[in-house]
Amino acid sequence: MAESRMNTSLLRRRKGLSFRVLLLGVVLGLILASTLSTTWLSARGMRSVILTLRDRQIETTLDAVTGRVEDLFEPSDRLLFNLSKRIRTGTLSLEHPLEVAKALSESLEFEDGIKWICFGYPDGSFAGAWTHENSVVLNTSQPGKGRPQEWELVAQGEYLPFERNDVPDSFDARERVWFQLAQSSREPTWTPPYEFADGGTGISVALAVRDENGTLLGVLSVDFLLKDVTSYLEKLKEEFQGDSLVFSIRGHIIASAKDLDKNPLTEEIRERLENEQVWESLKKNGEHLVMDFSTPSDTYIVGVRRAGVLGNLDCVSAIIFSHKQTFGAMEENILHGAMAALVALAVALCIGGFLAGRIANPLKALSSAVSRIGRFDLSAHDMPNSGVREIRTLSESIELLRSGLQSFSHYVPVDLVRDLVKSGQVAALGGERRETVLFFCDLAGFTAYAESTPPEESVATLTGYFEDFGEAIELHGGVIDKFMGDGIMALFNAPQKIPAPAAAACRAALTGIYSMRRRDHGFAVRIGLHLGECLVGNVGTSTRFSYTAIGDCVNLASRLEGLNKSYGTRIIASAAFREAAGDEEFLWRPLDRVTVAGRTAPLDIFELVESRSVATPYQHQLVETYTKALEAYHGRDLDTTLRLLQPLEHQDEPSLLLLLRVRDLLAHAKMGEWDSISRHDEK
Repeated sequence: MAESRMNTSLLRRRKGLSFRVLLLGVVLGLILASTLSTTWLSARGMRSVILTLRDRQIETTLDAVTGRVEDLFEPSDRLLFNLSKRIRTGTLSLEHPLEVAKALSESLEFEDGIKWICFGYPDGSFAGAWTHENSVVLNTSQPGKGRPQEWELVAQGEYLPFERNDVPDSFDARERVWFQLAQSSREPTWTPPYEFADGGTGISVALAVRDENGTLLGVLSVDFLLKDVTSYLEKLKEEFQGDSLVFSIRGHIIASAKDLDKNPLTEEIRERLENEQVWESLKKNGEHLVMDFSTPSDTYIVGVRRAGVLGNLDCVSAIIFSHKQTFGAMEENILHGAMAALVALAVALCIGGFLAGRIANPLKALSSAVSRIGRFDLSAHDMPNSGVREIRTLSESIELLRSGLQSFSHYVPVDLVRDLVKSGQVAALGGERRETVLFFCDLAGFTAYAESTPPEESVATLTGYFEDFGEAIELHGGVIDKFMGDGIMALFNAPQKIPAPAAAACRAALTGIYSMRRRDHGFAVRIGLHLGECLVGNVGTSTRFSYTAIGDCVNLASRLEGLNKSYGTRIIASAAFREAAGDEEFLWRPLDRVTVAGRTAPLDIFELVESRSVATPYQHQLVETYTKALEAYHGRDLDTTLRLLQPLEHQDEPSLLLLLRVRDLLAHAKMGEWDSISRHDEK
């Protein structure tokens, strides 16, 4: 039978890969791995450089365009609200339109880019000021009373009549788009871009001014010429290989380096931004978004950013550039590098095959010699000669081994040695994966007690504690894995499987606590319980090992035991353990949602309060009240949490802890940062 097993083993070895093939595979694999990894890292590095350059180019250009737009439109915020405040408070009287126009003209002297600033009365009358070359012109009109009148301001506040041919015969402010849009809104309102009557493309922002009763007093309007932005975009195009434009999310092109209004790509950008999630992200983050648009011939990269502009303009700056024109040369270099790597790989394959043969042939001969020695064929045979030092050393060692065994065979019968070799066995380490209950127990305050107590008394106390919990664990089917100072680690459902291991662990914990109370030595016990899959079996060396459990669930159970310090509780369990133990026999309290050291995912933890058969009405009421308070806390209803917990403040430590946390949130206005998870980083 032993001979048959040996023959089977030999047949299996013959079916394995030859060393030549294995060595060639290893060499070629290493060459292939190094070549491909080098190529991949180079390509990845180049790609990273491309992405970095792209992002920097996008960010720099968007900074410039967005900054220019914000600088242009920034005065509107200040002007509209200051002037509206003056009108509402009466410091700017509306009785004389010319005086109103003069007051408005003062703002034009200190602002760039503003073409008009004006005020439309509810009856259609108009007062405004606009820039003409290097001077300021005042304008007033009344519907049905002839053409508007204009005066040019001169030195020292004087003004003279101003004549021009393009003044309309009549002007009614109520018919203007800026007036109509503003009077139906409470906030500053922007118009679409349009051609100004006196020349140039611009855009207006208007604000309805109302008294404290909501009655319309009139509409203020600020008009901007967009030629400054357009000129800036044209200049930017000379430095940047791409097009840039500014448009509102409502679809109006405000300015562009060239006519992009009918460009299909512009339409695609608009459609992409119409997605609510994209637009909300753009508004919320205040950062730029990068979008790719593919065509049959090229890929266009678009960067967009929202400009911080007053009102409902929702102004967006965008840059568009061709991926091929900008990065085509760099990507060609990546392709050339890959082709060179393939050529190098082919050459390396040939060299690797040659070297594999030079090494494999001598090793094959050595393998044959060792095989014969394994069969105790100790006859002399030729040993390979190799230029490789290690192979030569191995050849000499095998020859010495053969000679030594040949000498040994003179003292011991060869057949006996062969039988011993065939029947020999070696114990193996290892284990199996099994769902196991981890039970960690610690004696609170024992370390400080031991430092100030005679050793004999400390040992007696510790022995009593170990006896109480050892008996409880053994009684309910558990096994003590190890003692750790004044701590105990126990397993339920390993090594022997038992029914309902979670419930058994609960009974053991409560039984141990009851036994400790009878000793009346004043020590509290902290227990952590968790149910999870871990590796259980023999761990150690080949000469010495022990049975234990290994896995993340072991660490978690230890962390749960330590959490009792923070909450002032006796027994804390994980949600998985609590679900396995059930509610029929035990009274549970949902304690908190936490993260522990070594874990980032939140974990719901529960306190084992008592067996339902002996639980007091107070304990039932405590669990019910605290559960409602915790649900309100997770639901961000802090007022309800406070109301429920305040009566328990001086009676229950977990209630006090949660109450202090809620008060801290309310006192420091931390609601925006709060996720209702308590983080415990100590091990």
